[in-house]
Amino acid sequence: MNHNPIPSFSAPLELTGDVSGGAWAGVPRHGNFTRTGPSNPEPTPSASLAMAHDGQRLHLAVRCRATVIRRVDYRGGALASYRRGCDAVISRDNGQTWDVDHLYVLDDYPMCEGERWINGKCGHHCSALAPDASVLTSYGNYLAGAVLIPWSP
Repeated sequence: MNHNPIPSFSAPLELTGDVSGGAWAGVPRHGNFTRTGPSNPEPTPSASLAMAHDGQRLHLAVRCRATVIRRVDYRGGALASYRRGCDAVISRDNGQTWDVDHLYVLDDYPMCEGERWINGKCGHHCSALAPDASVLTSYGNYLAGAVLIPWSP
């Protein structure tokens, strides 16, 4: 697992709108994950992208990234560990493929309840992209409560 900053990769993203007063038009969301095979997770990017602006056109350079809740660390058809938490993955080709072999650990904790090991005690995540390209990720760590993770790729 990687605890290093996410490598640089920029792709143009154009956000337009007519929102007066600098109100929120939405929140960028990254990462709705599906499973395409027994041990081959393939993240798919969310199509919902918008952010605060003052009615002017914004041009942002963003890294294509996704966050994922780790409820069960299941690899190669077997339970790999009792790690739970929140990870991030990146794409270097605008979401066509995702580098799932190099997960970035945003939050991490062990969790096991004997026969109920499948109970991950975490979930419900969202990431918001700030104008300075930093990211604020939130998720539910049910042992600690809601967790906010500011990070910069």
